[in-house]
Amino acid sequence: MTRSLRPTGRSRWLVPAAAAALVVGGPTVASLSADRVDLPPRTAEQLLVDLQDVDVDALSGTLETDVDLGLPALPGIGGEASPSALLDGENVVRVWRDGTERSRVAVLGESGEYVLTRDGRTVWTYASADRTATRLELPALPPGATGDDASSSGELPVTPELLAQSVLLTLDQSSDVTVDGSAVVAGRPAYELVVTPRSAATLIGSVRLAVDAETSMPLRVQVLPRGSDEPAVSVGYTDLDLSTPDADLFDFTPPPGSEVERLDAGDLGDLGDLGDLKPRRGPQDDVPSEGPSVQRVGTGFDTVVLGELPEAALGVLTGAGGSSGAGVDGGRDADQPDAGRVLASLPEVSGPWGSGRLVQGTLFSVLLTDDGRVALGAVTPQNLYDALD
Repeated sequence: MTRSLRPTGRSRWLVPAAAAALVVGGPTVASLSADRVDLPPRTAEQLLVDLQDVDVDALSGTLETDVDLGLPALPGIGGEASPSALLDGENVVRVWRDGTERSRVAVLGESGEYVLTRDGRTVWTYASADRTATRLELPALPPGATGDDASSSGELPVTPELLAQSVLLTLDQSSDVTVDGSAVVAGRPAYELVVTPRSAATLIGSVRLAVDAETSMPLRVQVLPRGSDEPAVSVGYTDLDLSTPDADLFDFTPPPGSEVERLDAGDLGDLGDLGDLKPRRGPQDDVPSEGPSVQRVGTGFDTVVLGELPEAALGVLTGAGGSSGAGVDGGRDADQPDAGRVLASLPEVSGPWGSGRLVQGTLFSVLLTDDGRVALGAVTPQNLYDALD
């Protein structure tokens, strides 16, 4: 049965207009098992609307993340506690939040932790393994902005709330949404909301969201590859306290002896991350050429993003990047990971679109072409080739 969804209330969960044609299921009778509880029936439509009006501004809790994307070993991933550690394996993360501009995240490792703290416009990072700290002053918000945009707030996109937001923004008429009973997450009763893409192009088989029965906030998100009963990504709270954390938690001071680097808003463009991805224009783009958007082909879970690699990354890909390229020695220490070697180990592919290297994981594919283009999406490699054509 097809129903309309009409967002209500002040919302930080933005469901696009295309979700108005979702196929949603009816009420579910919860089974009584070891991890299920008896809850009042709720439809998928009701839960989706509830997700748009979550009003939890303060919390503290512990998260467990378990990620197996089927990726080759990449430089800088794994090892000591760091944001990159969250891309593979099991990790424990502590989180605290008080409003939209005060937050703290700690990635715990065997020999230390990585801490990211925000208090207003000031963001600190600290890695205990090498006792290095970075202080960043965020730019002032434009008039009318709310300050809860994770891409500019310094918040790591690791919580179930932020992952669920990404899923909700991806929903379109090619998704089925149902309620599959209930669960207990972090000691709290929750409804199990299941999003199942109908497209055969996406590598995502389903996404399961545990929605808190009291507050409607997402407590756990699990992403399952197509044809698998085991999640490739699972992020969920193991304990959760909705009281306001102590204000001292957000007032960070580097430990004595730390090496401190200070940045300001003008340094954001020099961080060398995905912000260097240049837009690749296409005939269907109607945004100005100076805009920050990349070209998107397809909709919903079938979306392929096209862009252009920054020159440094292209140098690594082609072997022209000097010490950061694919040279055998490249002037680097023998124990340093070499991005060039990793790229050279990736499968070579070619077609009418050109030639390049393919990274295929359990949930997504990435194509790096020899002429500097990049295509990525939660789709099969063939869909990347088609998008480039």
